Amino acid sequence: MSEARGVTFLTSGLTRGGAETQLVRVARELRGRGWRVEVICLSGPAAFVDELAASEIPVLYLGMGGAKLRLSPLVRLLRHLRVSRPDALVCFMYHANIVGRVIGRLARVPAIVASIRNERMNHRVQELVERITEPLSSCVTTNSDRVAANLVRRGVVSRARICVIPNCLDAGPDAAVDREGLRSELGAASEDFLWLAAGRLHDQKDFPRLLRALEIVRAERGRVGLAIAGDGPLLGSLEDEARRLQLSDCVKFLGLRGDLRALMRCADGFVLSSAWEGLPNVLMEAALSALPVVATQVGGVGELVQDGDTGVLVVPSDTEALAAGMLRMMALPRDRRTEMAERGGAVVRSRYGVESVIDRWEEFLRGLPRAASRR
Repeated sequence: MSEARGVTFLTSGLTRGGAETQLVRVARELRGRGWRVEVICLSGPAAFVDELAASEIPVLYLGMGGAKLRLSPLVRLLRHLRVSRPDALVCFMYHANIVGRVIGRLARVPAIVASIRNERMNHRVQELVERITEPLSSCVTTNSDRVAANLVRRGVVSRARICVIPNCLDAGPDAAVDREGLRSELGAASEDFLWLAAGRLHDQKDFPRLLRALEIVRAERGRVGLAIAGDGPLLGSLEDEARRLQLSDCVKFLGLRGDLRALMRCADGFVLSSAWEGLPNVLMEAALSALPVVATQVGGVGELVQDGDTGVLVVPSDTEALAAGMLRMMALPRDRRTEMAERGGAVVRSRYGVESVIDRWEEFLRGLPRAASRR
């Protein structure tokens, strides 16, 4: 009987972002199916420590935080891979992709898999470096057909080397929620239409445009609120913008929250204002919570939401279009919004359930080259 296959996940960090959530979810599921799994983090620790420990997944932190590149963590990674000899090194996010491609080759890992979780990089230089180092990968995974097409079209990844494996949804049980109590905490009266948004406070999410759209919506409809769950470098400027637009009384910045599912169950609608995306976990969560969705049509959003059927889609980077989409959703009767959201939930459950997605990961990983001594 052959030894269980080994996979090492290398990640840039372990904050509570979408890519990190997917990495941890896939790692834990593979471990539960008998794979030898470990996680190596270039920086950290920050999050998911308890979850990984509960699944008996070892985690190695290299301490590479900061702008200055240091040689010692790279040497440590090289030595570790030569000793642990995984069958596959799966890298999540930009810095892990680059480091993993180079060090993985030096360590003679049989299969090196990069993973690009978004249709755009933060900087053009990053896209150039991804393109240059892409041949060092055995394969590049991404989470959306549209993201894959965009990456191929721009020459970041070759068509022959890219593989699409979508994000998986962890349904899990819902705990009881004091809806009115939570709405009161968020400053929303029973007659208010409460919008929820969530994500890192970063340029990608285009929250300044959401605030400007809310200004239009409030002028049209009056009783409206917005709660934004998440943290990031733009918090101060967003708070300033809310004050400038005289929205401070109806916008709440919640910071990082561990009760996103509960927040979704007390809101009336979810809004995604992103300028670019991959396959947003948060839209899957909204669908699972039967929360009506208005979203910009970026990345793989169109694979999750069908306009007029399971939600409302609008063009990105257009304040008036976003406001119009929000008003369109608010104008629907409550039962129509609920029907729309429930159809969205059925679509997400059927396509992105954890079992079927992990089946695809297993099939993909088993098709990669394997170290001779592991057979």
